[in-house]
Amino acid sequence: MVALLIGLFSLCSPLLADIFHLKDGRTIEGTILRELGDLVSIRTGNEVVTVDRSQILRIETSETVNDKYRKKADALAPDDALGHLELALWCERSELKSEARLHFTIVVGITPEDPLARKKLGFEWIAGTWYLKGSPEAIKRREELENIGGEDAHEIPEELRLGDWKKQVKEGSGGSGNESSPIIPEPVSGGPGITIGLLLDERLGRKPPDPSAVAFELNSTASSADPPIRFVPTRKNTNTRYQLEVRIRCYFVRTQHFYKVPITDIFQGEVVAALFESLEDGSRKKVASTRLKAPFSWSSRRDREKALDYTYYATVRHLAAKVSRWSFLASRGVEPRPPPGEDE
Repeated sequence: MVALLIGLFSLCSPLLADIFHLKDGRTIEGTILRELGDLVSIRTGNEVVTVDRSQILRIETSETVNDKYRKKADALAPDDALGHLELALWCERSELKSEARLHFTIVVGITPEDPLARKKLGFEWIAGTWYLKGSPEAIKRREELENIGGEDAHEIPEELRLGDWKKQVKEGSGGSGNESSPIIPEPVSGGPGITIGLLLDERLGRKPPDPSAVAFELNSTASSADPPIRFVPTRKNTNTRYQLEVRIRCYFVRTQHFYKVPITDIFQGEVVAALFESLEDGSRKKVASTRLKAPFSWSSRRDREKALDYTYYATVRHLAAKVSRWSFLASRGVEPRPPPGEDE
């Protein structure tokens, strides 16, 4: 596809061009489009210039910017994101606007989160997702964020146990004993049990969380299941009967002011999750799904990064509480889990 797109652009540009030196000292760069008597029509980009043959002093062949572009494009591997980005910027400097847009588009196809390519294509980052600037979707999203009020937000506690929690997630153990997070044993090969593949798409601000806590919290939630249930991070098209697709976005919304004095920062966590079962005919059936939004407030004088960490922490626990109530898990002995704030 990349090669095809580049090839289509090359049809609109001459691979070789001539430089026509005129007797009055001017030069014209282009290719001869047609000759009619003593008149010579020369294509120069998107224009056609016609001169009298007697005014042409000499003609020399030269490499044009289009020739240089073609060589650079031909040398690129289809999946070379950095190479396409550099070529796009070179095209901008060379006033090849269409070609620049083409390569920025290719970059986004390879690395969808590339901020420079996104901005060059007219996108803006709003609450964890790229939107085309000025689009109805972007306008609607901004309006939604404006409606998130501090009175609806959960207040982030002064004393955070995020350090202990992160340590538990990394080690996969109950850790300090303050949290109910037992070690989840690997399923015995060939034994009873259900493995659910986790397809995760997470953003904490603009970066993935480190570490991801979804598998840890869901496995903690399902520890009472009979037969055993284990959530295992996986990739798309992995051969598992059940797949849980989870999309999480945690982001800063805005600062609330009181008489122009910053008082409170508002953050929000969003989750879209759906459990699918792969059927014998190759299709997939949706077994369960959930959506949730959890706003949080935090003093504007305190560290935003910690507030984002807590927003993620609480959002994942909200997800685990929702999943624990799905009939798929409840029918297998999983006990309903209270949302964060009720279990602490």
